[in-house]
Amino acid sequence: RSLGLPTNAIRFALRNWDKDSLLRAWFDHFDDDRNGFLEKDDFLLVSDQITRSDPYELWAALDYDKTGYVSLREISEEDARLWFDFKAWSGANFSGLRDMMVQILGTGAEERKPKTRRKLFGFRGPARARTSTSAVPHISSGDEEFCTLTIGETAWVEGLQRCGWTRNVEELFYALKDVKTGLVDAHSLTWVGHEV
Repeated sequence: RSLGLPTNAIRFALRNWDKDSLLRAWFDHFDDDRNGFLEKDDFLLVSDQITRSDPYELWAALDYDKTGYVSLREISEEDARLWFDFKAWSGANFSGLRDMMVQILGTGAEERKPKTRRKLFGFRGPARARTSTSAVPHISSGDEEFCTLTIGETAWVEGLQRCGWTRNVEELFYALKDVKTGLVDAHSLTWVGHEV
């Protein structure tokens, strides 16, 4: 069913926030966990940027079925189809966040553990192990929360195509990248674990 005016208000706000990518604006303003749903509390946090009228009335119109959320699909079928297809494909092709990042990055992106050195210069007593965190990215074994690999746009585009995904690769990179670094990182891909 078409919601008309309420969904148009949301689409208009999303396009104002990011003219190039409705999906990017959706993630930035509504859907930090990237599950494809807007919950009422998240909507109310930004409602003053969407409407001058009563935000509760707009929410009631958006959440016509009283589920407590609005799906991306209700706002943009095209973006929802891209996002949900990509999530399903990722779940079918990768065993988790680390596996996805390593496969996209390709050869040479295998796990690199921090180097441990002993420093004994003019120091009495037992030597302490120091961990070097050089510029080489590393992943703590089995602990995806601390994955420090990052993926730039070229590596993302080439890596996803090599892995078999070819639809809207640049759009997905733009939608998922970290605003500050301009890279896709572990936080950008935390949703992968829910798909496998």
